[in-house]
Amino acid sequence: MGLIALIDNPDVSDEKLWKLIPGPDFPTGGEIIDTQGVEAAYRNGRGSIPVRGVVRIQRMDVGKKRRKERTAIIVTELPYQVNKSAWIEKIADLVNNGRLDGIADIRDESDRTGMRVVIELKRDAVAKTVLRELYKKTPLQQNFGAIMLALVDNQPRQLSLRQLLEEFLKFREQTLTRQYNHELEDCRHRLHLLEGLLIALNDLDRMIDILRNAADGTTDKQHFQQELNLSEAQANGILAMPMRRLTGLEREKLQAEYDQLRERINELETLLNERHEFLKVLKKELRSLKRKYGDERRTKIVKPKGEKSQKVSKETSKKQPNTERTSTIKTENEENKQPQPFRLFNPQTPPKDAILEMTVQGTICWRSPNHSVPDHHLASYSEPIQEREQFVVITDIGKAYPVNVAEVPPIDIQSIPLLSLLPKSAQRDSKKIISIFFLSDHPENKDLLLLTNQGKIKRIELSELESLTNRGLVLIKLKENDLLNYIFPTQEGQEVVIAMSSGRILRFPVVDEVIHIMGRNSQGNQALKLRYGETIIGCVTLDENKTVLLVSKLGYGKRLNVTGLRMTKLGDIGTQALQFSNKTDSLCTIIEVSNTDQVNLLTSQNKTVILEAKDIKIWGKDGQGDRLVKLSNQETIYSVQIQPH
Repeated sequence: MGLIALIDNPDVSDEKLWKLIPGPDFPTGGEIIDTQGVEAAYRNGRGSIPVRGVVRIQRMDVGKKRRKERTAIIVTELPYQVNKSAWIEKIADLVNNGRLDGIADIRDESDRTGMRVVIELKRDAVAKTVLRELYKKTPLQQNFGAIMLALVDNQPRQLSLRQLLEEFLKFREQTLTRQYNHELEDCRHRLHLLEGLLIALNDLDRMIDILRNAADGTTDKQHFQQELNLSEAQANGILAMPMRRLTGLEREKLQAEYDQLRERINELETLLNERHEFLKVLKKELRSLKRKYGDERRTKIVKPKGEKSQKVSKETSKKQPNTERTSTIKTENEENKQPQPFRLFNPQTPPKDAILEMTVQGTICWRSPNHSVPDHHLASYSEPIQEREQFVVITDIGKAYPVNVAEVPPIDIQSIPLLSLLPKSAQRDSKKIISIFFLSDHPENKDLLLLTNQGKIKRIELSELESLTNRGLVLIKLKENDLLNYIFPTQEGQEVVIAMSSGRILRFPVVDEVIHIMGRNSQGNQALKLRYGETIIGCVTLDENKTVLLVSKLGYGKRLNVTGLRMTKLGDIGTQALQFSNKTDSLCTIIEVSNTDQVNLLTSQNKTVILEAKDIKIWGKDGQGDRLVKLSNQETIYSVQIQPH
């Protein structure tokens, strides 16, 4: 239903998509006890989803001669990928080793109707306490790590739910288009043959006369082509036609097949030429898949206290008998629930020494200098706040927005997507953040250098941002299908270096004669012409005698002194600065480095390799460099970040 909603309304809100696809549905059932991880996965492409087994507490009779009652914990569903036998053995080991108290017996009463594990408690045991220990010490509750990683244009990308659905629709549209084109070609070929057969059958006497008087098959074919005005394929079809085709019934079948093909060709041409009809067929196909494979949801979603449960959870609970519903563990969940997921926090002024950080994943937070950060917190931007109240955010649609520092949460609460702090229009139109920075105290002395995906470059005065409002400020006029990709503060006398995936590099001086200052509403000049299959992968501005780091996606890299590259003009070819020994390799990043920097290489398998910049050899423009990291099969370098010491 989420795909159909996106077809009907491409601007449908993320919240509605989340309602249509409320969360993962695991084949083993269970309960998702907090939606924070689901929302993080849907928003950023990565999240940790806490899942519990379905449990109830009830009194049950034990013993044969004398009727006794004991409390038992009954487990009917386990979290996904938890093996039932191994889980029972884990509980038994904990009990035997004295690490889990209060359990008298555990037995598996599962049958073909479903799972049922009974944990019988001792008389003095408190059921809720034992259950809390089971959650803590066994896989009865565990986190399911979700990462929505997909190949987009042969590059691994971590996608949000909306991006994932959009990429699937794009792929399905391409697949159906190829399928319809292939079918249309086959139909036209078959129709062409049928036309020849019908022409011959309508002039049967003439066809028989040609066959009777011809010397051989080659002569027959030539006479058919000349006298009946047929193609070579049609003539071959007539010669291969069996005698039974001459009957009246067979002729009617040929005519019926001809009419059906004409109708199908018209349908295919309509589907390929009219997008509205094409999307109708796509939606019909999606509904057919839902009818064929759709089933009732197995995993319930339990909202934190203060939020209403998902409708599907209510419907599932209604199917349980009333006696079991009164003893269900919902009360336990309410008393032992997870912390409320982060929604909003009271705006607060960060301390004077706080550092503003944006991660590779696009989340934002501030932290104190001595605060330890988790391993997955890889910063792409880090700057001391120094009592400044606002910073500037620039998105790929070429607009700048102000953000108050007080709206950014501390890392102790949770990093949040920076896009979520922008106006709703920016969240709807933008796909990623290009740059963030604090406005300089003297903006009149600096400029901004902008570069788009299609190679348009321009320079504007940084003072243009002094009139920035919450509605945003347009910095560049973009053509259709073009997006802003890079933006840097610069000033007269610096240099700009642009790198392509092919290893080609262009070096320009930042001077008015080459890159002059323009107004905000201009498109800029064409800096370069992209070759087939080539993309811009990086752009840096730097002073003289600086080195840059070049890294290929297969893990080769080198440092390069840009003074060894010739200075170019707009539209030049540039210099081949990196060669590749493997045809599948390409340049994935260019970044400015110094000897004191630390280089973090992030791979497509979510591994981080840390290197010292001083250990990477400086090469000339020739050669592929050194192998910086050994990658496994299908693993590539995804991102490179510099961390100053």
